Amino acid sequence: MGVGMTVDPNPVSGYWTHWRLSTSNDPDAKKEAQRDWWWAWEAVDGGAIDANADGVADLLVALADAVPGDEAALAYLGAGPVETLLRNRGGELSPKLLDRLEGAARRNPNFRIAVRCVWWGDDDDPAVVARFQKFAPPL
Repeated sequence: MGVGMTVDPNPVSGYWTHWRLSTSNDPDAKKEAQRDWWWAWEAVDGGAIDANADGVADLLVALADAVPGDEAALAYLGAGPVETLLRNRGGELSPKLLDRLEGAARRNPNFRIAVRCVWWGDDDDPAVVARFQKFAPPL
């Protein structure tokens, strides 16, 4: 990023800018992602998800709605912060938050695609798996 340019402080647009640049074939874009946009990835994957922050459901839905129809981006969201939250923190999440996330998956097609990309494991909380695995497409 050049001198005098400002970074968008919005973690939603910043997160997708980081993803777009970091998945580019251009080495300079990859460097820019790490140098100028890492904060946005960290705000989502490291901050909101790790801290089980207030508004995490709204943030995840906003992230999904920012890339409607982009299956690669929605899969990245699902296999990233959505999976981290549901698999690694699932047993710790409040029933209210689980209800919000499940409701969002039911109502929002973008978020539902992201939820479908969670890879469940044998050690995951069975109650959480049951709530969200139902959104997976039929085999």
